[in-house]
Amino acid sequence: MEKKKVMRVIARLNVGGPARHVVWLSARLDRCFETRLVTGFVEANEEEMTSFYRAEGITPVYIRGLGRSIGLRDLPAFFRLLCEMRRFRPDIVHTHTAKAGLLGRSAALLLNLSGRRIRTVHTFHGHVLHGYFSAPVSLLFRLLERFLGHVATDRVIAISRQQFEELCFRYKVAPQERFRIIPLGLDLAPLEAVARNRPSHPRKPPRIGFIGRLTSIKEPHVFLEAIRRVQKTERDAVAVIAGDGELRSELEQIAPPGTRFLGNRSEIAEVLSEIDLLALSSRNEGTPLSIIEAFAAGVPVASTAAGGCIDLLADGRGLLSPIGEPDLLAQNILRLLRDEPLRSETIRRASEFARSHYNLDRLLSDIESLYSELLQIRNDRNDTGEAKRVKRM
Repeated sequence: MEKKKVMRVIARLNVGGPARHVVWLSARLDRCFETRLVTGFVEANEEEMTSFYRAEGITPVYIRGLGRSIGLRDLPAFFRLLCEMRRFRPDIVHTHTAKAGLLGRSAALLLNLSGRRIRTVHTFHGHVLHGYFSAPVSLLFRLLERFLGHVATDRVIAISRQQFEELCFRYKVAPQERFRIIPLGLDLAPLEAVARNRPSHPRKPPRIGFIGRLTSIKEPHVFLEAIRRVQKTERDAVAVIAGDGELRSELEQIAPPGTRFLGNRSEIAEVLSEIDLLALSSRNEGTPLSIIEAFAAGVPVASTAAGGCIDLLADGRGLLSPIGEPDLLAQNILRLLRDEPLRSETIRRASEFARSHYNLDRLLSDIESLYSELLQIRNDRNDTGEAKRVKRM
């Protein structure tokens, strides 16, 4: 039986959770679907996960202009993507990240208007509906997402309950019946090995990690200010920053003494083995893979209450502080460093949660079921159309 075709579209394969997510899906669902992974190019201050996707046996198709930046290159990128869809003739187009979602679903909509029937899925890893742009630009993006969600999307995937409620009820990007909540999944084995070899107490000096892009939405300035306040009582505490971005040079100039900048690191398990606590300071998040990876690696987490972080750290799996409050983030960091019973219980709850909710096999099964559902819907409609034609003859 001929495999159904899935085209997966993402703006770029830079170091981070969304890139790993799409590569895993493309590589591990090949037993059921013929997949084409389409992507743009990373920017100058970003690093591509080349070794990762090669190790998984994936060869992406690159389209100029599909990357992160928005501008005049978007229109040529749209037509290149349209041509790629016409060549590949996918049954399903599954888009990831905002710009790829806009161009990919628009191209599928245009082909459907010309007589094709492509099923469309969009995964919100995070979103740009607030916190990234000015109020007028954010409003424009919300209107575009509502149009696409109502007209050009068969299923919308939210990766947490908190994100679903925000996207569905606050921003109304699609009808509720089109949403599916499918949490992320990842290969936990290397991280669990880190947990087994981790010392039972924080090292001296304690190392507090930040993993993520050094960009304004992650608010690394808040993280550094929290570290500065931690150092008032834990004088030897060290900040360890894994990630890169346009703010790096500025942050290096204002960082507290001893701060280590590791740059982009593809082996997150190694980073987590080097730190005693993970702290996130974002003002907008989907579901950060770094938190799930920390859970599996036995690293306690303190985070701002941004998006999916609220769901992840609920029920005693970590400590949350308000967005933009370095003093309260610092207090939570100190609690996890000093309160051994709290720390141990947090790690226990978090590791159990990661094993039960975020393993890769569960993700693959959920996505395979969703694709099968969409293809069955299409087949049912095709059968109905054929029956009507026979009846008229």
